[in-house]
Amino acid sequence: MSDWRPRLIASDMDGTLLRSDDTVGEATVAEIARWRADGVPFVLATGRPPRWMHRIREVLGTGTAVCCNGAVLLDLGSMEIEHEEALDADTLRSVTDALRERQPTMWFAVEYGWEFRHEPVYRPRWDVNVAGVAVATLEEWVTVARSPTISSMSSTKASGVIDPWRASSLAAGAAAISSRVATATPGTFTSHRGR
Repeated sequence: MSDWRPRLIASDMDGTLLRSDDTVGEATVAEIARWRADGVPFVLATGRPPRWMHRIREVLGTGTAVCCNGAVLLDLGSMEIEHEEALDADTLRSVTDALRERQPTMWFAVEYGWEFRHEPVYRPRWDVNVAGVAVATLEEWVTVARSPTISSMSSTKASGVIDPWRASSLAAGAAAISSRVATATPGTFTSHRGR
């Protein structure tokens, strides 16, 4: 038997760590525990937002989860957000304006911290009637992003990869969308304002 050991083990959740019934197998839990006992950190990498991590915390107890497609670093033990990466309010406005110019019927929803906000016409498939989920206008999101007391804003509902230098290609991609709703989880954004 080799004495090799990894320096880190990272796993996606959906379709990888989690079975089709949204549970983790006993053998998998035992193997994760064995590696952890040997000093190997186990990290989750997921598109899921922090508010969806409570059940996996019950299974793993502690650890780190990279949530919202890389934008949020969550401590599973304390359930505290340790770090967030941001899209500033001006970029948020320019990206959404460019998308709406090309696809006027596009709807948006954003994640920020433990919260989820969506435009009135947007119908979430999950998190219906739950704390932290509410209707808000795009203008309200931009106002929140400018607020020095709110340190994060993220979007997991848009079309294409959104970052400041790809806004124009995203807008072009949105023009090709023929349905009235574009839902994908390609990237997430947060703001460090007020830190």
